[in-house]
Amino acid sequence: MPTLASRLKRVAVLAMDGLADGVVAALPRRWRQPLGLEVPVVFVPPGGAGVTAPAGRAPVRLVLDPSDVHTVDVPLPKGGLGGAIVDARGFVEMQAHRFMPLRPDLLAWDVVMVPPGDGGGTASAYIARVYMVRRAVLSAALASAVAAGLTLAGVTASVAGGRAPEFLRFNTLRVRRRALGMAMVAGLFWLALPIPFAVAIWILDQQTANVEQKLAAVAKEARAVQDLRDRILFLSPDAPATAVLLAQPGRGQVLDELALALPDSVWLKDVTLTPQAVTLQGRASDLADVLARVRAAGPFTDPHFTDPADAAAASPAAPVAGQSGGPVRDFTLATSLAVGRP
Repeated sequence: MPTLASRLKRVAVLAMDGLADGVVAALPRRWRQPLGLEVPVVFVPPGGAGVTAPAGRAPVRLVLDPSDVHTVDVPLPKGGLGGAIVDARGFVEMQAHRFMPLRPDLLAWDVVMVPPGDGGGTASAYIARVYMVRRAVLSAALASAVAAGLTLAGVTASVAGGRAPEFLRFNTLRVRRRALGMAMVAGLFWLALPIPFAVAIWILDQQTANVEQKLAAVAKEARAVQDLRDRILFLSPDAPATAVLLAQPGRGQVLDELALALPDSVWLKDVTLTPQAVTLQGRASDLADVLARVRAAGPFTDPHFTDPADAAAASPAAPVAGQSGGPVRDFTLATSLAVGRP
């Protein structure tokens, strides 16, 4: 009877193999061999002798010739034994004397579970498919592999479909190599696990930086708009006066109009320009003519003499001998500038 320690060891090995088979099935084919989960196979001639070494030094798996492998399907009873591989192996060990062609100590064997209705299984119960090979054949195959310098990852048989047997299932070197491969897969998994999160965080940081740049640009535009608004509010009280100034004629235009309006006999001593008015100081013989000419000019409104006050009503004096017109008189004339007139 197997001891508790041997049972636990068997459970651990079978669990590791099941997990490894699941990982192999889930991984892409191009990743299986670099991780050591799938190795090249070498077919062994009948009898186990004459193994040929392939190119390369990678571990290989021997495939025994079908003529050296004997297969028996053992129906499993219903109940607790129906689905567990460990129970199936125990049941096969107890019933070995009934279906094994030789004594169990002369055979190397392995059990593969066959689901109901799949390759010999009944519609409602599992069967245990037992693969057996003589230990003499297995020893010859192992000796040939050692002589050829091969590193063995296992010994199996050719199977049309489903799981293949492993005649070195509990071999220490095979278990250690399989466990090392699973440890590598687990390490790579834990190393690669943060990569998607790191990529997601990097993308989020890039998007955040982009949003911050856009917000900074919007804030800059908002400050510019606020500055413009403050300037408008600051200039709003002076807007009417500024509009009046912009609508008034320029100084050059005012001087040009005065030069065209005043006769050549007028002598100007001073011209004072303000935004709203013009004050002329000079001398002329005919003050009424000066007033009429300024009044007729374009940009001037309400011209009047401030000195002498009665210059506009006084009639022109008699001309003095040797002079054209009347006597020359000093005058001061003030006029407003017309807004919006050319």
